[in-house]
Amino acid sequence: MTKYIINENNCLMYYFTDKNGDLKSAKCANYSLENLVIMKFITNTKNQFKVAEKRVLRLTKESNPQETYIKIIDGNDEIDLKSFFNVIHKDTIGLVEDFNRKKFLLLMEMLNQNPKIIHIYSNFGYQPRENSYIFSNKKVLINERKIENYPLLPDNLPLTEQEKLQILSANGIVPKLYECENPKIVLEEFVNEVKRVFDAPILMAIAIGFACCFFDLFIAKTQGFPYIIFYGESNAGKSTILHMLAAFYGITNMTTLTSGTSTGVSLRAQLEKYNNFLVFFEEIDRFKIHYIEDLGKDSFSANPRKKSSKDGKEIITEINSSFCVGTNHFFEEMTFANFSRCIPVNLRRGKFDLSDFKYHSADEFEKLSSFLPEILFYRDKILDIYREQYKIAQKHCSFARVCNNIAIGMAI
Repeated sequence: MTKYIINENNCLMYYFTDKNGDLKSAKCANYSLENLVIMKFITNTKNQFKVAEKRVLRLTKESNPQETYIKIIDGNDEIDLKSFFNVIHKDTIGLVEDFNRKKFLLLMEMLNQNPKIIHIYSNFGYQPRENSYIFSNKKVLINERKIENYPLLPDNLPLTEQEKLQILSANGIVPKLYECENPKIVLEEFVNEVKRVFDAPILMAIAIGFACCFFDLFIAKTQGFPYIIFYGESNAGKSTILHMLAAFYGITNMTTLTSGTSTGVSLRAQLEKYNNFLVFFEEIDRFKIHYIEDLGKDSFSANPRKKSSKDGKEIITEINSSFCVGTNHFFEEMTFANFSRCIPVNLRRGKFDLSDFKYHSADEFEKLSSFLPEILFYRDKILDIYREQYKIAQKHCSFARVCNNIAIGMAI
């Protein structure tokens, strides 16, 4: 006995054969549903790899076929009739349907025909399984030493630009890689400019910031990875340098940087969310400094934090990156053990002449991410370079952890 559901005249139509073998039809809904794509969301860190799937549907009303709606179905919603149609009706009025369990299974059968798939990474930055680095618009393939567009959409996926924004939208920080013909020239100009304006401590902090793109390597093979703290007077240049570092990671919308009012839990969540991708905490006030001290201890060695939930289960938050913080307050009671886990830089108003400093405008900031791939391509050599620099540092300092931090910066 023939039974199926199809889209017809912007409606869902149910076709079946009756007892006499005649083909009959009935309207199931006053709208049609087109299966656009299945999104596979990949979470890929050093300790876990998981995939979650969502189905993207295009809904078209019978009464107004010129206007379409995007509906995104989670895996759990797809197996339950009521949950599925709750999503369909969300934010859309005037929808009517007549479905029972059997018809719903026929609808799922229709939607599962010839599915198109795209892969979306849940965490920006380094992807351990495939040795690549993800931005919101590009994917850096480190082994192949090339850059490709991301996400890769199937050629036969008919999406409008508005629908792409709905489907691929990201909350919070959206880093974009800037491409140019010769990124090495941009890098050379940048180095010359910062050397002209800043002194050695600033240059070391910048280098450590860049080195974070190898965070997992330094954590695994060296004594740890330091965080960066810029402290001192207002209008001394802290934000300028911090924003410059953020631009290297493709962040030019400075309003998305983490606020100083964040809690310790939310700060830690940022370090779990991104891989080898420097996290920025701007303007931390003195009441939150103890959060930074604790976070600095854990991030230096990437120590996970365990806590118990209300139901007694143990929750573990990983640390997959380091951070850079700006504050007007120094850590008055910082011990040497804590001091040696960071790169502290004191800035005083008027110390540097920033009046004609090149990197203030959004256009110039945007270019700085172009040479991040050039540094990423040194991944298989960076530890050898680090070891050479560590031997040099040992000649000048007897504290191993300080030598470690200096060697990381000098390797860059």
